[in-house]
Amino acid sequence: MKAFATSILIAISAIALAQNNPVRVIQNGRTITPASQELASHLIALVESSTVNSTRYVNPRDIWAKASSAPTRVQAHFSPAFKIRIEKADQSGKTPELIEDLLFAIQTTPFPSQILLKTSHGYQSVTKYSPCASVQFALASGLTFPNFDLNSFLEQNCKDRD
Repeated sequence: MKAFATSILIAISAIALAQNNPVRVIQNGRTITPASQELASHLIALVESSTVNSTRYVNPRDIWAKASSAPTRVQAHFSPAFKIRIEKADQSGKTPELIEDLLFAIQTTPFPSQILLKTSHGYQSVTKYSPCASVQFALASGLTFPNFDLNSFLEQNCKDRD
């Protein structure tokens, strides 16, 4: 029942995100974002799948400065701020946070090391997310990786996780 309620929340959130289309996906300096409810839904699922709030282990503000100029990155600006469930700083469970901005850089695979968030409480960072959610987001966004087959990864690793 809890999973069902979470799915409904993600679907409702995705509709709100898609209507405003705040998500920009940039690969090799070129914006490639398709405006869609599916993309918004995958972005929320990716962020909410994170299991570690890494804010105390990294400096999200410093990483933000570097990630914002990365040639391949995902950026989202939410106005008004958008509620997404993330792991608490003390790792004691998830809590809804008002997210103003979201950013992560991507290198040669669809797995960012940190997902950076600007919240009402300042900069935060989350990590240890679902690799399947990351690949599903990459596919929905149109990202490509010359040495990484997204479809093959999904087929081999994510059959039971949809």
